[in-house]
Amino acid sequence: MSVIDTRQLTRAERRKIQTYEALKDSARALFMEIGYDDLTIKAITDHADLGYGTFYLHFESKDDIVWTVLEEWLEVETEATNQRVMHLE
Repeated sequence: MSVIDTRQLTRAERRKIQTYEALKDSARALFMEIGYDDLTIKAITDHADLGYGTFYLHFESKDDIVWTVLEEWLEVETEATNQRVMHLE
């Protein structure tokens, strides 16, 4: 949803976002717990309590979700670092 778009999300849109976030949260938690090599799509969907096929509605592969999680983590860490540096100046 863009900054200009002020309409309310539909129930289906909210559910899609919730599912996407649940998959990312599960992938992030499992990646930290078991690492990349042991991470599987089945483990992610089981952890998120979602069907296996649901994964493919949001991501193309294990690599796709891992890169998404890592890119978001990097953005957060970069912003936090920038804030700390600004306070030093």
